[in-house]
Amino acid sequence: MTQIPADRKYTEGHLWFLPDEKTAAQNLKTEETGIVGLTDYAQSRLGDLIAVEMPRAGANFAAHDVVAYLEGILQTSELEAFANMEVIEGNPRLEIHPDLVNREPYGEGWVLRVRLKGMPRWLEAPDYADYLEKGVIVEGA
Repeated sequence: MTQIPADRKYTEGHLWFLPDEKTAAQNLKTEETGIVGLTDYAQSRLGDLIAVEMPRAGANFAAHDVVAYLEGILQTSELEAFANMEVIEGNPRLEIHPDLVNREPYGEGWVLRVRLKGMPRWLEAPDYADYLEKGVIVEGA
């Protein structure tokens, strides 16, 4: 069964976003910072990850730009920006242990810390669960 923690926001591209406590407490909508990762559903479709290629800190991306590459034993995937964003840092542990994404997709397996520059279209956890239940699959996530 796919895990879907209620404390984060989701995209139709099977990514999650967990706002930093500071920006969440200030209820900021633009310039929000937080961490991004693959959902449990997305990591399971890739199979065991063997490599993750992340951008350098300070890199800026527009919505739908390819931000990172994830190579699994079943397939390779491009992680697309779900909003205009600046990369604050990539998860340094993934360079040596890319399988953290598989083992802890909602914990130590996060991929990027970002600063959003705009308002993405989010799904709350129950909406994302409904989205999965309907069998909608977005490639390139």
